[in-house]
Amino acid sequence: MKTLVLFYTFSGKTGVVSKALGEYLKAEVVEVRDRKGRKGFSGMLSLMKAAGADAPVETDPETVDLSGYDRIFLGSPNWGSRPPAPVNSFIAKNNFSGRELTLFIVQHAFGARRVVDNITKRIEEKGGSVGACFHINTFLRSKKRIYGNTIKKVKEITGGE
Repeated sequence: MKTLVLFYTFSGKTGVVSKALGEYLKAEVVEVRDRKGRKGFSGMLSLMKAAGADAPVETDPETVDLSGYDRIFLGSPNWGSRPPAPVNSFIAKNNFSGRELTLFIVQHAFGARRVVDNITKRIEEKGGSVGACFHINTFLRSKKRIYGNTIKKVKEITGGE
């Protein structure tokens, strides 16, 4: 089964989860980046403001051909119970027709359900659907623990394949 893991990360934690998924599932992993490369607190505020206004931002890549994949995972951080602007913009520019995605949300506290609902609505507007979803709590957790928790979750979702 050919698998793709798409993700956006700001702090690197969603990247840790994506790497674990990629290694465990032997998947291709593609990071969606904010083309402006915003960093630090001011960069996060700028991206949060864009997400709140549903304003598009440029991403790299802007699009990905999903046709060659049997299974697609999409990962997003949780910023104030909503996905960040690069995730929204990436979804808006891609064709998810006939595709079922598995979502994973990376967060410090709570609000994953609202992020999942938000992303699900956007994916459905682009012709796709969301099957499974899970979240990984990263608050005060080491990269090793985040990696281990990810493997545990993906085994639950895939039946341990």
